[in-house]
Amino acid sequence: MPTADSFTALGRGNGFPFCPAKVNVSTYANWITLGGVSSGSASKSQINESLVNAMKLWWNLYSMTGSFSCSLDNSQEGNISVSATNHELILKRIGESDALTPIQRSCRGTEPFAYVSNLSSIFTDEEETDDGSGGRSQRGEGNLIIGSASFVVRMYNGSTDDENNFVGYGVRDVPQVVSNLFITSPVNCDAAIQIQVGSFLPGTNESGVDPDSGHTFDRKVFQTNLGNMPFRSSTYCQAVNNFSGSGVTKSLSVSASELSGTASTIGNKVATSGDTSTYSVSTSISASISDIDFYTY
Repeated sequence: MPTADSFTALGRGNGFPFCPAKVNVSTYANWITLGGVSSGSASKSQINESLVNAMKLWWNLYSMTGSFSCSLDNSQEGNISVSATNHELILKRIGESDALTPIQRSCRGTEPFAYVSNLSSIFTDEEETDDGSGGRSQRGEGNLIIGSASFVVRMYNGSTDDENNFVGYGVRDVPQVVSNLFITSPVNCDAAIQIQVGSFLPGTNESGVDPDSGHTFDRKVFQTNLGNMPFRSSTYCQAVNNFSGSGVTKSLSVSASELSGTASTIGNKVATSGDTSTYSVSTSISASISDIDFYTY
């Protein structure tokens, strides 16, 4: 928890150097303000609490901590291993190397999309195998993401034209983790995980097989506490296992939990009288978010 220098900022008279966008969150399956309101109307104290938390996120958010891993053992194409364990991703402007201090958030730009769209950081690790013709036969990738465009918003439970529907402040995706892996040999298979945290998110608890893509998936949504603030979180895991034929054994699993997820596929083929080819493939990915941290004064 780093210490920042105190300062005074001239903003828009609302606690921010921009005018937050208005969002009708009643169209989302899952929402909660930073004051803890998730239905109906909000009291003045709940709105004030949401403003205090939104200002803390805008001015003082320092970092997120998350993990991901992609592991592949492929007897035909070789192995891949990509991982980051409890990696702290510090908030920076895109293209800059130093941490974005609180005072810097007031002195350059005031328009939401001109200013806030640059307020994000991404950490990526990846590994891939060339198929010999310029393409990729397999790839594993993990991403930690903090910040997003139009970061802070005013939330309305209904039309944004009616201020009586205003229920408090919230944020779009704050931290995210994405992990994915695919192979094209000996067959096409892939797996992916996405974890999102924000004040309003689409989707509900569901699992099964996507009839269009054939992926087995598991999606779960939660009311989550990070940095002593209420959020909604969503964990989505998917995988497809296309191993088939004589002599093949296979398995697949996907599991979504609060702020974490796993997905894996296994395919093994032994020689048969009609097909002497063999292979052994095992894929496993995971992702998680553990914390967000703030500047102090």
